[in-house]
Amino acid sequence: MRIKATKVLLGKIFGYRFYLFLGDTLVFDRYLCLLQFLPFTRKPMKLIDIGCGTGAFTLVSAARGYNSLGISWDERNLLEAVKCAKNQNLGQSAKFEIRDIRKLAQYKKPRNKFDIFVNFENMEHIIDDRKLTRDVYNILKPGGMLIFSAPYYFLCPISKSDEGPFSNEEDGGHVRRGYTRTMLDELSLEVGFKIEIISGCSGFFFTKNHKNLSEAFCYPPSFGMDINTTFSGGPSFVGSAF
Repeated sequence: MRIKATKVLLGKIFGYRFYLFLGDTLVFDRYLCLLQFLPFTRKPMKLIDIGCGTGAFTLVSAARGYNSLGISWDERNLLEAVKCAKNQNLGQSAKFEIRDIRKLAQYKKPRNKFDIFVNFENMEHIIDDRKLTRDVYNILKPGGMLIFSAPYYFLCPISKSDEGPFSNEEDGGHVRRGYTRTMLDELSLEVGFKIEIISGCSGFFFTKNHKNLSEAFCYPPSFGMDINTTFSGGPSFVGSAF
C-alpha cells in the first residue's frame, strides 16, 4: 500500500516522465528514440500508440502537440494512464481505449485514419506479424509514418529466456527472437511501406545494466537490444521501390 501511494505521489510530481523508468528498463532509450521522430507540432495531427502500457509514449506525444490515442488490453494500466493525463492537463489530447491490437480494422474508416503510428515492442508477441503490419498500413493516412521497434535478431542474450525456445501461442511472451534488416525489408515491401531509417534503439547504459536494474527493481527480463525502424507509407506508396 505504501509503495502504491509513493508511486501515485511521484507520478503527480514528475508526470508521464516518471513512467519511463517503470517496468522494462529499456523504455527510456525508446523515449529518446521517439523524440527524434516526433517534433513539436501545432498542426491537428493524429497519433496512435499500440500496446501503450501505462501510456508514457502516448502522453509524451500529447505533450508535443499530437492528438494521441493509446490502446492496450490492460485495464489497470490504462486507468493509471488516464489519471496521469488528467494530472498533467493532457486529458483532451491523450485518450485511451482497451483494444486487442490484432483487431485494428475498426480504424480503417477515413475519418479514423492516423498520421503517425507508434509500435514499440509489440510485433515479437504477435504470430501473424504480416497481418498486423498490413492493418497498421491500412489505418495510416497517405504518407503517414510508422515508428517501430523490436528486438534485434542477433542480440546478445541477457537471460536464458532470450535464447528460446519461443512460444507457439500468443500467451504474452515472445513468439520470435527478433528481426534483421532483411526481415524488415521483406515485411515492409510486402505491405507497401518505404523504410526511411533503421538504427539501434537501446543505449549503452541501459543495455549494459539492464540485468542488474531488473534484479534490483524486480522487473521482468527483456531483450537488451532493440532495432528501431521508421517507415513512411499509406496508399500513395503502394508498389514503390526502396
